[in-house]
Amino acid sequence: MIEGAWHLRDSQSQSITIDTPFNMNATVGAESAANITATVAAGQVGLWAGDSSGSSFDDFEAKDAAGPYEVDGRWFTNRGEARIDASDSNVLETFGDDIAARTLVRRGFRGDKFVLTYRFKWDSGMRKPGVLVRWVSPGDWLAIQINSSDQLARLMRRKDDDSVSTLKTSGTALSLSAATWYTGKVVVDHDPNNAALQRMRFWVDTDDDGDYGDETVLLTSTHRHEPRAGGLPQ
Repeated sequence: MIEGAWHLRDSQSQSITIDTPFNMNATVGAESAANITATVAAGQVGLWAGDSSGSSFDDFEAKDAAGPYEVDGRWFTNRGEARIDASDSNVLETFGDDIAARTLVRRGFRGDKFVLTYRFKWDSGMRKPGVLVRWVSPGDWLAIQINSSDQLARLMRRKDDDSVSTLKTSGTALSLSAATWYTGKVVVDHDPNNAALQRMRFWVDTDDDGDYGDETVLLTSTHRHEPRAGGLPQ
């Protein structure tokens, strides 16, 4: 409806059986809706039924794909479904059943050379807890994840909005217990053997004693230093 009048923009025939449920879906992107190219103003969403109709609806679901999504003043995410759980010691958690990877980005950190530690809760389900080593944009980032199926650490790369690829896999599998908290550590510095290169190393404190000297370096990766492009790697 535009200025109080209905305007047909597109139509398609569909075979529908009376009293038989069927699914409807609509995708709205930047200045487009379904098969129409036009300016689509931001607003609220819901359901609609014509007059004199006896329509029934169920299982309504809407996913906002605009992004980035605010978590709080310190974090934002690319897909939503993340929150600070104030009832659980301010734990940052993801939720929902969206199977796509999510980036949880810490504000105000340059990410050039650093030592990073983080706590993660291990679960034997389909979860793959990880840490962002470089985040330039939603389509350009570098991360480490621990795969729940084999407990191997993997260095993952997304570039130019392409699919995520595995750059390196650890040779040592971890032995983590379900529902247990562990601390991971990432160190990014210059390669001591070549000042033009950056080196990244990753450990997990498996016995939770605060000492990484007795832990195996799970991943080591060396790349050319590219500070203006977000650092490592190529």
